[in-house]
Amino acid sequence: MRSVKGHLSSVAEMVENREEPEKILHQLNAVQCALNKLRCEILLQRVRASLNTIQSDHCPEETASEINHLLHLYRTYT
Repeated sequence: MRSVKGHLSSVAEMVENREEPEKILHQLNAVQCALNKLRCEILLQRVRASLNTIQSDHCPEETASEINHLLHLYRTYT
């Protein structure tokens, strides 16, 4: 999260200072990369939590529901 904040702060400063568009675009790319990394980390945390639920729950319906939820998250956010 710090990386995202840092890159966004840099972009704001660069825009205020009217820096070259190429430099700003490069920094925006760094923001996007940091956001992608954060998205992956959050999804991975959710997958780990779901695996714990699936392993400890012996109800087939709950397992299927958890898997469907994970698939939905994957399709929506990747």
